[in-house]
Amino acid sequence: MILNDDYNVFGERWTTRFMKNYRKRAIDIPFLDRFIYFCLRVYCFFNKLITNMIIHDPTYMNKWYENKQVFFIFGVIRSGTAFLAHVLNKSENALVAHETVIDDYWYQVEAYQSEEKAFKYLSTTRRKKLYLMIKDNPNKIYGEINPFLRRFAKSVPKVFPEAKVLHLVRDGRDVVRSIMCRATFGKKDPLINKIVPDKNSFYYEKWTTMTRFEKVCWFWQNDTKYLDENTKYTVKLEKLRADYTYFKEKILDYLDLYVSKEDWEDIVNKPKNKSPVLSFPHWSEWNVEQKEAFNRICGVQMEKYDYASGWLNQ
Repeated sequence: MILNDDYNVFGERWTTRFMKNYRKRAIDIPFLDRFIYFCLRVYCFFNKLITNMIIHDPTYMNKWYENKQVFFIFGVIRSGTAFLAHVLNKSENALVAHETVIDDYWYQVEAYQSEEKAFKYLSTTRRKKLYLMIKDNPNKIYGEINPFLRRFAKSVPKVFPEAKVLHLVRDGRDVVRSIMCRATFGKKDPLINKIVPDKNSFYYEKWTTMTRFEKVCWFWQNDTKYLDENTKYTVKLEKLRADYTYFKEKILDYLDLYVSKEDWEDIVNKPKNKSPVLSFPHWSEWNVEQKEAFNRICGVQMEKYDYASGWLNQ
């Protein structure tokens, strides 16, 4: 089962539903983004206090983790994480979660700012909260496919030394198109606008003059590069969806899971979490400026994963 579909995780699902519905509407409520930002800050603060009050002695929790198989799969948003969580939940011996807790959405900004802050959140709060959520679940394996933890990839092996870690990558052109159809880097995204290039980055001085399209390109390139540098195992979404043998060898065998070919085919043919109406054009219809901007920003990472061959001429 998928944790945040079948469990009421500290009452957090309402926030996801509210934001999804609000972003779909052609309305803009003044200062709502600031109000949501404030609410998230207060909620996460008290949630941290409560979690640490409940678990003041981690001895039993640490023993519990020693007997649990855990894995984390990271990816940039719109990279197929929901699809993969859905298909892996067909495995009878595993509980697989997707975007588990709202806290991750808040703390991802701190993770951008500092690896020390990322480690602190995982070690002092997240490890404990995960234990509280799933300690009574009988499944031997727990997996989390969470794009909001992508900037924690370097710290996860330190906090969860028993965990297996993977990087799920998708063609940057498709990711950029999908994000452009949503609210990312827009008025209705209260936290993502807090994510900016590092002060030592080439893009830091240019950020305020960059178009939304260029910012989304940077977002894919920057986080894909980070995951590439901080995970040792990468799988491609396109191959997972096209080839069951690849899916079995790269995912199932590595994670000790079993999903039948029939179940895999059923989900591949009925994907969840699809983008709304794709108002942004397919990359083959991008104008010259867009193609050049994407290639300038994302070209190196595209070539690394063999996505870029001759695409500018297509």
